[in-house]
Amino acid sequence: RQPRLLAAWRAAIAALGADRVVIGGKSLGGRMASLIADDSGVRGLLCLGYPFHPPRRLDRLRTAHLADLATRTLVVQGTRDPLGSEPEVAAYPLSAAIRVHWIEDGDHDLAPRRKSGQRLPRRGDGVAMSKERAFVDRVLGLLIPLGPVRARAMFGGWGVYLDDTMFALIDDDALFLKVDRESEGRFAAAGAAPFVYTRAGDSITMSYRKAPDGSLGDPGALLPWAELALAAARRARQGRKGKSGKRKSARRLSP
Repeated sequence: RQPRLLAAWRAAIAALGADRVVIGGKSLGGRMASLIADDSGVRGLLCLGYPFHPPRRLDRLRTAHLADLATRTLVVQGTRDPLGSEPEVAAYPLSAAIRVHWIEDGDHDLAPRRKSGQRLPRRGDGVAMSKERAFVDRVLGLLIPLGPVRARAMFGGWGVYLDDTMFALIDDDALFLKVDRESEGRFAAAGAAPFVYTRAGDSITMSYRKAPDGSLGDPGALLPWAELALAAARRARQGRKGKSGKRKSARRLSP
C-alpha cells in the first residue's frame, strides 16, 4: 500500500507544482506525506494525529526520518493520542523544523472526552460562524510555511499571529496584512486597499492593507506578502519596546 500512496502523492505534487503546495493528512496520510516532503521540495507539511507508533507498540517507532526533516511542519496531536501522547512525543528527537500543537485531552481523532470540559467546534454551531471560520482556516492553511500561525477573535474579526506577533487581521472574509513606511509602497503598487473602519462617524485608516488580488489562491503568491507583513509587525513591536525603554530610563534619571 505504501508505494501506491507515495506514487499518488508524487503525481499530485508534480501536477500542482511543488513550490505551490502544502501537503499533509490525517494519521497515515500525514505520515506518507512526511516521507516525501523533503525530496519533493513542497512549501510545508501538516500532520493531523501523526502515528508515531502502532497501537500499544512503543518499540516500533515511525520517527527516524523526523529527526532530520527540513520541511516546515506542523503536527496537531491530541495529548492522550494512543499513537503518540504528549509525554511520549516529548522524548522523541524531532527536527527543529517541526512544531507540535497539542489538543488538550484529544485522542487520535483530536476529540477530547466530555468529562475533560474541553470541546472542539462542531458542525451546526452556526452557519455564519462556520463560513467565517472556514475562511480563517483557509488563510491559516496558506500561512503554515511561516510557522505555527494562529487566529484570535477580536472586535468582530480575527487577529492572525505568529508566536506573539500579530501581523494580519481578517474582517468580513478579507485578509489585511500589516504594513509600515518601508513596505506600504509595495502593497500600494499592487493595488492593495488600506483597511478603513468607522468610529463615531469618522473613518479611521489602520496600518494594514488588503492581500493583493489573486494571492489567496496560491500559497506561493501569498507568502512573500505575509513575510513583508511579519517583518513590518516585528519592526513595529521592536519600536514600541525601544520607546518604552527610553521612557523608563528618563524616569530613572529624573531628579
